Amino acid sequence: MKTGKKIKAVSLGRLVKDLIQLLDHYSSVAVSMAAAAAAFHSALDAFELRSGQAVERFVL
Repeated sequence: MKTGKKIKAVSLGRLVKDLIQLLDHYSSVAVSMAAAAAAFHSALDAFELRSGQAVERFVL
């Protein structure tokens, strides 16, 4: 009977450890995705600025 309880305790500890690692992984992925989105947005802003300048030059 003791062995069964010990296995459950070890399994619960392992479950918590795996859950923490999983959350850590997904938080890292979320940070990477946010950084990529910010870089894309910045590049898009720069492209729009250049496009606007090109249009102004063409009109003027």
